[in-house]
Amino acid sequence: MAEAKKENFVLSFGDGGIREYKVVDNVSYVFTLTPKDIKEVPDLFNNVLSNALVKVKNSYRDKADGFVNIKVQWSAFKDSIIFQIFGDIIEKTE
Repeated sequence: MAEAKKENFVLSFGDGGIREYKVVDNVSYVFTLTPKDIKEVPDLFNNVLSNALVKVKNSYRDKADGFVNIKVQWSAFKDSIIFQIFGDIIEKTE
């Protein structure tokens, strides 16, 4: 069963097509980014988001079925950007 979860771990900004599930954990990452130039911001956002999703998948794929309802927020603070990623770790109940 654990091997199947590794291959089918869902990453989704919605429900991932899973209609019935229970939330087994919540995940929140907060990063402080200090870009040297505004042109770096899109790449920084993509790298941080990608790295966080890989970290969640590696941490939970043996214990859960997915990371869903992912939310991404950011705000400017002085010369930095606060970048936050939130979501639910779920198990299917179907």
